[in-house]
Amino acid sequence: MGKIFAIGDIHGCISQLDRLVAQLDIDAGDDTLVLIGDYIDRGPDPKAVIDTILDIRKNISNVVCLLGNHEDMFLN
Repeated sequence: MGKIFAIGDIHGCISQLDRLVAQLDIDAGDDTLVLIGDYIDRGPDPKAVIDTILDIRKNISNVVCLLGNHEDMFLN
């Protein structure tokens, strides 16, 4: 079993997400990345955050995307 990385409360801040992901020493086939929700709302570019997460899921085998309260509010 590999390492587990967790990222939460991105809130549409794509530049911070990009910098954080670039710093991860993640093994794309063995490690797990858990995204703890709140991808949207407040920040300047929620669409870019979602697009980046979709790209990450193509490149890393084990990605878990949880629903945050901001996504829950949006869906309701």
